[in-house]
Amino acid sequence: MKTAPRTALVASCLAALTLSACSASATDDDAGSSTGEPITVEYLYDTAEIDVPENGELTVVAPGRSDAEVALALGVEPAGIYDWMWMGEENHGVGPWAQDLLEGEPTYLGAAGEDYDYELIQSLAPDLILDVHSDHDEATWSRLNEIAPNVSGPVGATPWQTGWREQVQQIAQALGVPEDGEALIEDVESQIAQAAEEHPEFEELSAVAASKVAESYGLHIGTDMRWALLEGLGFSLHEPAEALAEGAEGYLVDVSEEQVDAFDADAAVFFASGFTLEELQNDPLLSSLDTVQENRAVFIDPDSELAQAISAGNVLSLPVVIEELPARLAEAVQ
Repeated sequence: MKTAPRTALVASCLAALTLSACSASATDDDAGSSTGEPITVEYLYDTAEIDVPENGELTVVAPGRSDAEVALALGVEPAGIYDWMWMGEENHGVGPWAQDLLEGEPTYLGAAGEDYDYELIQSLAPDLILDVHSDHDEATWSRLNEIAPNVSGPVGATPWQTGWREQVQQIAQALGVPEDGEALIEDVESQIAQAAEEHPEFEELSAVAASKVAESYGLHIGTDMRWALLEGLGFSLHEPAEALAEGAEGYLVDVSEEQVDAFDADAAVFFASGFTLEELQNDPLLSSLDTVQENRAVFIDPDSELAQAISAGNVLSLPVVIEELPARLAEAVQ
Protein backbone atom coordinates (compact mmCIF):
# COMPACT_ATOMS: atom_id res chain seq x y z
CA MET A 1 0.00 0.00 0.00
CA LYS A 2 1.73 3.17 -1.23
CA THR A 3 0.22 5.67 1.15
CA ALA A 4 3.20 7.47 2.63
CA PRO A 5 4.40 9.31 -0.52
CA ARG A 6 0.88 10.44 -1.37
CA THR A 7 0.13 11.58 2.17
CA ALA A 8 3.40 13.50 2.06
CA LEU A 9 2.04 15.59 -0.78
CA VAL A 10 -0.21 17.41 1.67
CA ALA A 11 2.14 17.09 4.61
CA SER A 12 3.10 20.74 4.50
CA CYS A 13 -0.48 21.66 5.29
CA LEU A 14 -1.14 18.85 7.72
CA ALA A 15 1.93 19.76 9.70
CA ALA A 16 0.55 23.24 10.14
CA LEU A 17 -2.76 22.10 11.55
CA THR A 18 -3.24 22.59 15.24
CA LEU A 19 -5.82 19.84 15.57
CA SER A 20 -5.29 16.53 17.23
CA ALA A 21 -6.33 13.40 15.33
CA CYS A 22 -9.70 13.29 17.01
CA SER A 23 -10.52 16.85 18.04
CA ALA A 24 -11.69 20.08 16.48
CA SER A 25 -9.91 22.83 18.37
CA ALA A 26 -10.45 26.30 16.94
CA THR A 27 -7.79 28.97 16.62
CA ASP A 28 -7.89 32.08 18.81
CA ASP A 29 -9.57 33.99 16.01
CA ASP A 30 -12.26 31.38 15.32
CA ALA A 31 -15.46 30.67 17.17
CA GLY A 32 -15.03 27.14 18.46
CA SER A 33 -13.67 24.86 21.09
CA SER A 34 -10.88 27.15 22.38
CA THR A 35 -13.50 29.57 23.75
CA GLY A 36 -16.40 27.22 24.36
CA GLU A 37 -18.54 29.28 21.98
CA PRO A 38 -20.67 27.46 19.40
CA ILE A 39 -19.45 27.14 15.81
CA THR A 40 -21.81 28.74 13.32
CA VAL A 41 -22.01 27.54 9.73
CA GLU A 42 -24.53 28.42 7.04
CA TYR A 43 -25.56 25.66 4.67
CA LEU A 44 -28.19 24.62 2.14
CA TYR A 45 -31.14 24.19 4.51
CA ASP A 46 -30.31 26.18 7.59
CA THR A 47 -27.66 27.74 9.80
CA ALA A 48 -26.13 25.32 12.26
CA GLU A 49 -25.05 26.19 15.80
CA ILE A 50 -22.61 23.48 16.81
CA ASP A 51 -21.93 23.27 20.53
CA VAL A 52 -18.35 22.33 21.32
CA PRO A 53 -17.84 20.08 24.39
CA GLU A 54 -15.82 21.43 27.30
CA ASN A 55 -12.86 19.26 26.33
CA GLY A 56 -12.84 20.91 22.89
CA GLU A 57 -13.28 17.60 21.05
CA LEU A 58 -16.21 17.24 18.68
CA THR A 59 -17.63 13.79 18.05
CA VAL A 60 -18.15 13.81 14.29
CA VAL A 61 -20.03 11.35 12.07
CA ALA A 62 -19.43 11.59 8.32
CA PRO A 63 -22.02 9.90 6.10
CA GLY A 64 -21.37 12.26 3.16
CA ARG A 65 -19.33 11.18 0.14
CA SER A 66 -15.62 11.74 0.94
CA ASP A 67 -16.58 13.96 3.89
CA ALA A 68 -14.70 11.64 6.27
CA GLU A 69 -11.50 11.97 4.26
CA VAL A 70 -11.76 15.76 4.28
CA ALA A 71 -12.25 15.68 8.04
CA LEU A 72 -9.17 13.47 8.35
CA ALA A 73 -7.19 15.91 6.22
CA LEU A 74 -8.20 18.58 8.74
CA GLY A 75 -6.99 16.44 11.63
CA VAL A 76 -10.38 15.17 12.85
CA GLU A 77 -11.09 11.45 12.87
CA PRO A 78 -14.82 10.78 12.53
CA ALA A 79 -16.43 8.39 14.97
CA GLY A 80 -18.46 6.92 12.09
CA ILE A 81 -17.77 6.72 8.35
CA TYR A 82 -20.04 5.76 5.46
CA ASP A 83 -18.22 3.93 2.66
CA TRP A 84 -19.16 5.53 -0.67
CA MET A 85 -16.26 3.97 -2.60
CA TRP A 86 -16.61 0.37 -1.39
CA MET A 87 -13.23 0.53 0.31
CA GLY A 88 -14.34 -2.09 2.80
CA GLU A 89 -14.95 -2.30 6.51
CA GLU A 90 -11.38 -3.48 7.05
CA ASN A 91 -10.25 -0.12 5.62
CA HIS A 92 -12.83 1.82 7.64
CA GLY A 93 -14.44 3.06 4.43
CA VAL A 94 -11.59 5.35 3.36
CA GLY A 95 -9.06 5.12 0.55
CA PRO A 96 -5.41 4.09 0.81
CA TRP A 97 -4.41 7.76 0.60
CA ALA A 98 -6.14 8.34 3.95
CA GLN A 99 -5.10 5.23 5.88
CA ASP A 100 -2.06 6.84 7.50
CA LEU A 101 -4.32 9.46 9.09
CA LEU A 102 -6.45 6.92 10.95
CA GLU A 103 -5.48 6.31 14.55
CA GLY A 104 -8.60 4.74 16.02
CA GLU A 105 -11.34 2.37 14.93
CA PRO A 106 -14.18 4.45 13.49
CA THR A 107 -17.53 2.73 13.19
CA TYR A 108 -18.38 1.48 9.71
CA LEU A 109 -21.76 2.92 8.73
CA GLY A 110 -22.34 0.81 5.61
CA ALA A 111 -21.49 1.11 1.95
CA ALA A 112 -22.93 2.81 -1.13
CA GLY A 113 -26.31 1.40 -1.99
CA GLU A 114 -27.27 0.81 1.63
CA ASP A 115 -29.66 3.08 3.52
CA TYR A 116 -28.25 5.17 6.32
CA ASP A 117 -28.58 3.37 9.66
CA TYR A 118 -29.96 6.24 11.72
CA GLU A 119 -30.02 4.24 14.94
CA LEU A 120 -26.35 3.36 14.53
CA ILE A 121 -25.48 6.98 13.84
CA GLN A 122 -27.46 8.08 16.89
CA SER A 123 -25.69 5.52 19.06
CA LEU A 124 -22.41 7.33 18.40
CA ALA A 125 -23.82 10.48 20.09
CA PRO A 126 -22.37 12.89 17.54
CA ASP A 127 -21.97 16.61 18.12
CA LEU A 128 -21.84 17.13 14.35
CA ILE A 129 -22.91 15.23 11.24
CA LEU A 130 -21.24 15.90 7.89
CA ASP A 131 -23.39 15.17 4.85
CA VAL A 132 -21.83 17.88 2.69
CA HIS A 133 -21.25 16.01 -0.57
CA SER A 134 -24.54 14.22 -1.12
CA ASP A 135 -27.78 14.21 -3.06
CA HIS A 136 -29.10 16.82 -0.58
CA ASP A 137 -32.31 14.91 -0.08
CA GLU A 138 -34.30 17.06 2.33
CA ALA A 139 -35.94 14.13 4.10
CA THR A 140 -32.54 12.55 4.75
CA TRP A 141 -31.11 15.84 5.95
CA SER A 142 -34.08 16.34 8.29
CA ARG A 143 -33.78 12.86 9.80
CA LEU A 144 -30.06 13.27 10.42
CA ASN A 145 -30.61 16.74 11.79
CA GLU A 146 -32.86 15.26 14.46
CA ILE A 147 -29.78 13.43 15.77
CA ALA A 148 -27.28 16.30 15.66
CA PRO A 149 -26.57 19.43 13.63
CA ASN A 150 -26.31 18.03 10.11
CA VAL A 151 -24.25 20.27 7.86
CA SER A 152 -25.27 19.77 4.26
CA GLY A 153 -23.83 21.38 1.14
CA PRO A 154 -23.26 25.13 0.88
CA VAL A 155 -26.09 27.52 0.03
CA GLY A 156 -27.12 26.94 -3.59
CA ALA A 157 -25.67 23.43 -3.73
CA THR A 158 -27.24 20.93 -6.13
CA PRO A 159 -27.18 17.11 -5.85
CA TRP A 160 -23.67 15.68 -6.06
CA GLN A 161 -22.32 19.01 -7.34
CA THR A 162 -20.37 20.29 -4.35
CA GLY A 163 -16.87 20.92 -5.70
CA TRP A 164 -13.85 19.73 -3.78
CA ARG A 165 -12.90 23.26 -2.74
CA GLU A 166 -16.39 24.04 -1.46
CA GLN A 167 -16.45 20.71 0.35
CA VAL A 168 -13.24 21.56 2.20
CA GLN A 169 -14.46 25.06 3.04
CA GLN A 170 -17.80 23.83 4.35
CA ILE A 171 -16.31 21.09 6.50
CA ALA A 172 -13.49 23.29 7.78
CA GLN A 173 -16.05 25.93 8.79
CA ALA A 174 -18.15 23.30 10.57
CA LEU A 175 -15.08 22.11 12.46
CA GLY A 176 -14.15 25.67 13.41
CA VAL A 177 -10.90 25.72 11.40
CA PRO A 178 -11.58 27.67 8.17
CA GLU A 179 -7.98 28.84 7.83
CA ASP A 180 -6.73 25.25 7.87
CA GLY A 181 -9.19 24.44 5.11
CA GLU A 182 -7.89 27.27 2.97
CA ALA A 183 -4.33 26.03 3.53
CA LEU A 184 -5.27 22.57 2.25
CA ILE A 185 -6.99 24.05 -0.80
CA GLU A 186 -3.97 26.21 -1.61
CA ASP A 187 -1.67 23.21 -1.33
CA VAL A 188 -3.64 21.09 -3.80
CA GLU A 189 -4.23 24.03 -6.13
CA SER A 190 -0.49 24.58 -6.24
CA GLN A 191 0.00 20.94 -7.26
CA ILE A 192 -2.54 21.32 -10.07
CA ALA A 193 -0.92 24.58 -11.19
CA GLN A 194 2.51 22.97 -11.18
CA ALA A 195 1.26 20.07 -13.32
CA ALA A 196 -0.33 22.53 -15.75
CA GLU A 197 2.90 24.54 -15.90
CA GLU A 198 4.86 21.39 -16.69
CA HIS A 199 2.52 20.68 -19.61
CA PRO A 200 1.77 23.96 -21.39
CA GLU A 201 0.71 21.97 -24.47
CA PHE A 202 -2.56 21.15 -22.72
CA GLU A 203 -3.75 24.75 -23.11
CA GLU A 204 -3.90 24.32 -26.88
CA LEU A 205 -5.93 21.13 -26.78
CA SER A 206 -9.55 20.09 -26.37
CA ALA A 207 -10.50 17.13 -24.23
CA VAL A 208 -13.38 15.09 -22.88
CA ALA A 209 -13.87 12.83 -19.88
CA ALA A 210 -16.39 10.14 -20.74
CA SER A 211 -17.72 6.86 -19.39
CA LYS A 212 -19.17 3.67 -20.77
CA VAL A 213 -22.29 3.23 -18.65
CA ALA A 214 -24.77 0.36 -18.96
CA GLU A 215 -26.15 0.47 -22.50
CA SER A 216 -25.10 4.05 -23.17
CA TYR A 217 -22.33 6.54 -22.50
CA GLY A 218 -21.83 9.57 -20.29
CA LEU A 219 -20.00 12.87 -20.58
CA HIS A 220 -18.55 14.21 -17.32
CA ILE A 221 -18.98 17.94 -16.78
CA GLY A 222 -19.04 20.63 -14.10
CA THR A 223 -17.50 19.86 -10.74
CA ASP A 224 -17.11 16.14 -11.44
CA MET A 225 -13.44 15.49 -10.85
CA ARG A 226 -13.11 13.43 -14.03
CA TRP A 227 -13.61 16.66 -15.97
CA ALA A 228 -12.73 19.38 -13.45
CA LEU A 229 -9.12 18.26 -13.19
CA LEU A 230 -8.69 18.23 -16.98
CA GLU A 231 -10.00 21.78 -17.05
CA GLY A 232 -7.63 22.72 -14.24
CA LEU A 233 -4.72 21.32 -16.24
CA GLY A 234 -5.58 23.67 -19.10
CA PHE A 235 -7.71 21.59 -21.46
CA SER A 236 -10.83 23.10 -23.01
CA LEU A 237 -14.02 21.09 -23.45
CA HIS A 238 -14.34 19.73 -27.00
CA GLU A 239 -16.91 21.90 -28.81
CA PRO A 240 -19.30 19.07 -29.85
CA ALA A 241 -19.22 17.82 -26.25
CA GLU A 242 -19.80 21.35 -25.00
CA ALA A 243 -22.92 21.52 -27.18
CA LEU A 244 -24.23 18.33 -25.55
CA ALA A 245 -23.52 19.77 -22.11
CA GLU A 246 -25.26 23.08 -22.75
CA GLY A 247 -28.18 23.47 -20.36
CA ALA A 248 -27.52 20.06 -18.75
CA GLU A 249 -27.94 19.59 -15.02
CA GLY A 250 -25.82 17.42 -12.81
CA TYR A 251 -22.36 16.06 -13.45
CA LEU A 252 -23.02 13.44 -16.15
CA VAL A 253 -24.70 14.00 -19.51
CA ASP A 254 -26.31 10.98 -21.16
CA VAL A 255 -24.79 10.39 -24.59
CA SER A 256 -26.48 8.11 -27.12
CA GLU A 257 -24.64 5.81 -29.50
CA GLU A 258 -25.35 8.29 -32.28
CA GLN A 259 -23.61 11.06 -30.32
CA VAL A 260 -20.40 9.25 -29.36
CA ASP A 261 -18.42 11.12 -32.00
CA ALA A 262 -18.64 14.12 -29.64
CA PHE A 263 -15.87 12.34 -27.70
CA ASP A 264 -13.45 12.71 -30.64
CA ALA A 265 -11.36 15.44 -29.01
CA ASP A 266 -7.64 16.16 -29.12
CA ALA A 267 -7.44 14.06 -25.96
CA ALA A 268 -9.91 11.83 -24.18
CA VAL A 269 -10.02 10.06 -20.84
CA PHE A 270 -12.36 7.10 -20.73
CA PHE A 271 -13.84 5.47 -17.64
CA ALA A 272 -16.07 2.45 -17.15
CA SER A 273 -18.98 1.79 -14.82
CA GLY A 274 -19.92 -1.87 -14.66
CA PHE A 275 -17.40 -2.87 -17.32
CA THR A 276 -13.83 -4.14 -17.25
CA LEU A 277 -10.88 -2.28 -18.72
CA GLU A 278 -10.77 -4.77 -21.59
CA GLU A 279 -14.46 -4.23 -22.35
CA LEU A 280 -13.92 -0.48 -22.29
CA GLN A 281 -10.93 -0.66 -24.63
CA ASN A 282 -12.76 -3.00 -27.02
CA ASP A 283 -15.94 -0.96 -27.22
CA PRO A 284 -16.59 -0.74 -30.99
CA LEU A 285 -17.88 2.83 -30.98
CA LEU A 286 -15.08 4.19 -28.86
CA SER A 287 -12.54 2.21 -30.88
CA SER A 288 -13.79 3.88 -34.06
CA LEU A 289 -12.88 7.37 -32.84
CA ASP A 290 -9.79 9.06 -34.30
CA THR A 291 -8.64 9.99 -30.80
CA VAL A 292 -8.52 6.28 -29.93
CA GLN A 293 -7.06 5.06 -33.21
CA GLU A 294 -4.34 7.70 -32.98
CA ASN A 295 -3.57 6.75 -29.37
CA ARG A 296 -4.65 10.10 -27.93
CA ALA A 297 -6.96 8.43 -25.42
CA VAL A 298 -6.26 7.35 -21.85
CA PHE A 299 -8.30 4.38 -20.62
CA ILE A 300 -8.66 4.19 -16.85
CA ASP A 301 -8.74 0.73 -15.32
CA PRO A 302 -11.88 0.70 -13.13
CA ASP A 303 -10.10 -1.51 -10.61
CA SER A 304 -7.11 0.81 -10.24
CA GLU A 305 -6.29 3.14 -7.39
CA LEU A 306 -6.30 5.97 -9.94
CA ALA A 307 -9.95 5.29 -10.77
CA GLN A 308 -10.83 5.20 -7.08
CA ALA A 309 -8.96 8.44 -6.41
CA ILE A 310 -10.66 10.29 -9.26
CA SER A 311 -14.06 9.06 -8.14
CA ALA A 312 -13.39 10.08 -4.54
CA GLY A 313 -12.36 13.51 -5.83
CA ASN A 314 -11.32 15.01 -2.51
CA VAL A 315 -8.40 16.94 -1.11
CA LEU A 316 -6.56 13.74 -0.08
CA SER A 317 -7.20 11.69 -3.23
CA LEU A 318 -6.47 14.46 -5.73
CA PRO A 319 -2.67 14.30 -5.22
CA VAL A 320 -2.85 10.62 -6.25
CA VAL A 321 -4.49 11.65 -9.52
CA ILE A 322 -2.10 14.54 -10.12
CA GLU A 323 0.81 12.18 -9.61
CA GLU A 324 -0.23 9.91 -12.50
CA LEU A 325 -2.82 11.31 -14.90
CA PRO A 326 -1.01 14.39 -16.33
CA ALA A 327 1.97 12.23 -17.35
CA ARG A 328 -0.31 9.73 -19.06
CA LEU A 329 -2.10 12.54 -20.90
CA ALA A 330 1.20 14.10 -21.97
CA GLU A 331 2.35 10.78 -23.39
CA ALA A 332 -0.95 10.39 -25.26
CA VAL A 333 -0.89 13.81 -26.94
CA GLN A 334 2.81 14.08 -27.74
